[in-house]
Amino acid sequence: MKKIYYSLFLLLSLFIWTSCDKGGEEIVDLKYEGRAVSVSSISPVAGYIGEELTINGEQFGVSPELMKVFIGENQTEIISCSEERLVVKVLEGATTGKIIINLLGDTHVSGLTYEVLGKPSVTEISPIMAFPGDEITITGKNLGSTLSAVKLVFTGTKETAQVVSCENTKIVVKVPAKATTGPVDLTISKQHVNTPLSGESGKFTVLQHASFTGVSSESGYRGAKVTLKGEGFIGTGEKPLKVYFGDVEAEVVSSTDTEIVIIVPEEATTGDNGVMVETAYELIEAVYVFNVLPSPKITGVSSNEEYIGAEVTITGENFPEEAGDVKVLFGGGEAVIVSNSKTELVVKVPAPEDGVYGEVDLTVSVSDVTFYTGKFTVKETPYIISVASANLLGDKLVRIGDEITVTGRGLTSDALVTVGGIKVEPEFINNTEFKATIPSGFTGGAVVLTFKEISIPIVSDDELVLLTEGLDVTECVLQNYKQPFISAGTAYKGLSAPLGWSCNDPYKDRGMVLNNGITYLQCQSGWDEGKKENGKLYQVKTLPKGKYKFVLDIAEVFFNNGRFTIHFLVTKGNNTFPDYVREENTGAGKHWVYDDPDHIVLAESLLSNLRISLGTTPQKVEVEFELTETTEITMGFLTMLGGQGGMKVSAISTVWLGE
Repeated sequence: MKKIYYSLFLLLSLFIWTSCDKGGEEIVDLKYEGRAVSVSSISPVAGYIGEELTINGEQFGVSPELMKVFIGENQTEIISCSEERLVVKVLEGATTGKIIINLLGDTHVSGLTYEVLGKPSVTEISPIMAFPGDEITITGKNLGSTLSAVKLVFTGTKETAQVVSCENTKIVVKVPAKATTGPVDLTISKQHVNTPLSGESGKFTVLQHASFTGVSSESGYRGAKVTLKGEGFIGTGEKPLKVYFGDVEAEVVSSTDTEIVIIVPEEATTGDNGVMVETAYELIEAVYVFNVLPSPKITGVSSNEEYIGAEVTITGENFPEEAGDVKVLFGGGEAVIVSNSKTELVVKVPAPEDGVYGEVDLTVSVSDVTFYTGKFTVKETPYIISVASANLLGDKLVRIGDEITVTGRGLTSDALVTVGGIKVEPEFINNTEFKATIPSGFTGGAVVLTFKEISIPIVSDDELVLLTEGLDVTECVLQNYKQPFISAGTAYKGLSAPLGWSCNDPYKDRGMVLNNGITYLQCQSGWDEGKKENGKLYQVKTLPKGKYKFVLDIAEVFFNNGRFTIHFLVTKGNNTFPDYVREENTGAGKHWVYDDPDHIVLAESLLSNLRISLGTTPQKVEVEFELTETTEITMGFLTMLGGQGGMKVSAISTVWLGE
């Protein structure tokens, strides 16, 4: 029988000696010859209890049973072996030491040391806020040096962050693209590691890149306020928002996440400037061009003292072509700009806002930027505040012989007074009021005061109108009397109440209609309109003695069925329309009538007997009446509508017919 004695570990050199025993059996004897075991590297060079360690070298053999591997004096567990690689597990109790290999009693001590780490700990993550793709650093102890062992997960994504580098005291990772603000979770070699930003301890802030989308104005003056628009305009106490005009930093007045208000810097160059925004975390790539205009310069003022209303010429350069952005103030009073050019402003001295005369500040500003401040003396000039008559129709309407009252300041008896160009003899009550009588020959016009020491006449803003036969006085009598009529509330299917008109229940939220974009006064029943039986739509006004005429423009009158009577009435008193009491056949046809025992009806016109198609020329209906004394009247529409029919009115005017 053949007996074979051999060693399975092939890293040993073997020699073979063969013979036969006395029984004639063949004997094969395997004898050990030392092999040159060498260790070239280990990976990792540091790690934790329970982790695997790879040892690279030569002549290791393939049999783990004949080999022992130590870290210093601490034996490891061999996981696998080959001629050039050993994989071992670091066992409990191991400490830092050199890698030692024992093969069949022959010990090889390498020059490489494996560091057994303690529990990993993190003391800091910096920065605690960053953009996706930015690198952050984790600082601590016993962090190891194996990139693949580090797993850092951010809120908002299951993706593990890319590990850039890993040292025993520092790990560098990149913030994932899909990360959001929240806690982070760190695992090293399957060990969960607490960090200042884990769980309830804190959170990592994922920043979003800011955007700069526009400027409120493409041009302006130095010192002007400009609003920048965008998103993510964030500043901090340490790193506030900054805005640059070229290389010049602008003053930030206020800011929100979407707007920054800045002042165009005085050092900005004239012409186009690139405007850039820097947040606490980045310089925004977008650049907008802003044209800094040449600053206006004041070179002279024609006078340093004048009366109110006098013209003053301000000369200079770089004035804007449009006067809309120019403001000239005499104290608190804003001047009227008479004319302007690039080199000259002509203004009228205004009345002091606070009524205080004397020396004031004269300021000139363009687009709210003040370019000049000087001293100017405003002389107390007489001026007219108001001119009014006692006419009930309107305080600007007068008749020959009517008395008017003029109010103002500096109204002294040395003034020459004219009304409509005709000299009058006023009665001065005091320096703020006088009375005068409308003279014979007056046809209309303003009140004018002329003083010897003042070159410019004092002219009232108000002009008086002579009340003559045929004068349209609608503005003084009626409200909301022509197209476009104004609604008093929310419309329903185009129907609403007309502003300034009163009514009873049948006309509640009715009386006006929007039809194909055109508004009308409307009296109607049927379709979207309810019955208007004894419906009343009216206005009330107190009028002086005289003759009057109402002129109605009737745009439509139609009738299908049911009750159908519409009157335009003028009655004495407030809300005094009578009720219809019966239907009669009259010379005007069959319609409803009312009783008037107290004779309060001053005038009437039956409108329901008309037939007018919408879209044709409106038919005018005139209603005249006379008042023998000042009287309060009610005027408007009285209706009995119970079927399908109605009327639309496009305008009502009032004419004075004299006394």
